Amino acid sequence: MPVNLFPLTWLLPSGNLFIQAEFQAEIFDYKNMIEYKIADIPHSVRVYPASGGTAVFPMTPQNNWTATIIFCGGTNLNADQWTTIWNIAGYAADNSCVRISPDVDLTWYDDDPLETGRSMGQFINLPDGRLFFVNGAGTGTAGYGNDSWAIGQSYADNPQYQAWYFDPTKPAGSRWAKAATSTIPRMYHSSATLLPDGTVFISGSNPNADYVSKTTEPTYKYFTQYQVEIFHPDYADRAKPNPSGMPTTLSYGGDYFNVSLSLTDMFNDTLNINKTKAVVIRTGFSTHSMNMGQRHIELETSFTTNNDGSAILHVAQMPPNAAILAPGPALFFIVVDGVPSNASWITVGNGKIGQQTMNARSTLPQSTISAQLVAQNGGSFVVAGQSSGAGVTWDTYWTRLGAVVGTLMTLASMTMAAA
Repeated sequence: MPVNLFPLTWLLPSGNLFIQAEFQAEIFDYKNMIEYKIADIPHSVRVYPASGGTAVFPMTPQNNWTATIIFCGGTNLNADQWTTIWNIAGYAADNSCVRISPDVDLTWYDDDPLETGRSMGQFINLPDGRLFFVNGAGTGTAGYGNDSWAIGQSYADNPQYQAWYFDPTKPAGSRWAKAATSTIPRMYHSSATLLPDGTVFISGSNPNADYVSKTTEPTYKYFTQYQVEIFHPDYADRAKPNPSGMPTTLSYGGDYFNVSLSLTDMFNDTLNINKTKAVVIRTGFSTHSMNMGQRHIELETSFTTNNDGSAILHVAQMPPNAAILAPGPALFFIVVDGVPSNASWITVGNGKIGQQTMNARSTLPQSTISAQLVAQNGGSFVVAGQSSGAGVTWDTYWTRLGAVVGTLMTLASMTMAAA
């Protein structure tokens, strides 16, 4: 690659940084200024200008708020193919997807591939736990120039109009599902971001050095786009829950709070309290096919149902670890049976980068079902894996992290010896 701008960088729950550029990857302990090189990313270059799509999977109590990062698309162009006499715009983008969970496992894993190769695709975390994948091109890369093979000035061609859902909870081989199809080419300098009502704002695209229109450059194929699209996910076809008691702030640890849901909020079925989640999303800063800082955090919950069919959702504060979600603004959703409420804007921590107050994690009340509801269901009611630390325990998480740190220390020793 001629350049590797916008290295793909994430703050991990361990407090270290994960950095990926070209094929290389490392964990960076910035506090002690130590780099731990790990295995190269497989198959393809994902960083700009290859510009594969990337995001962190939802971090939940069930996975102990582990950061699993996915990369899809990009290009497998070799460095010596980046010449001005070679038709980059006609070279097919890669369709592979890989993932890694750097705090607990340094292995790269293949995930379900894209239906077709794509560069400049962009992932958006949806409140229901799926990822939305949009924008991009089937051939070429980001960038522009006056090369003879450029499409006008674009280094990419064959816009990808088909948007997709990716569900990381589905079995391998069935994680991708088609969403909507656009008619507007969204390639270099396009962007997308989640809105508080759960829709996705999509805009931009200008693979040119300056403003280009049919008037200024009538022979060009791709112009500066000022049209904006709003994508309505399939959950928008249903009425939204409208809970009360939505917070405006969240602390790191501390006392739980209550959110009230009416029978209507649960679509006239109190059993849907068993399918209700509290979700915090930071939309990040959208540029160059990525949303820097984007996170989806599910909070621990339990519930109490009432005889009138309403319910109280008991919601824990943020886990007492600012590296899971840094302080600042975020969106808070209540998601009932896959349908998000309108979000409330919240402030996490004190809202400023720096030292945060860490409080002890509160113990949520045990989920309880009203006697009337139990009777209506034949005397039995199964509480679906309530998020009270189910799955990998907090202690187990740190044990796994310790093993990874041990491996990194070995890698560091080998690197120093080699030097």
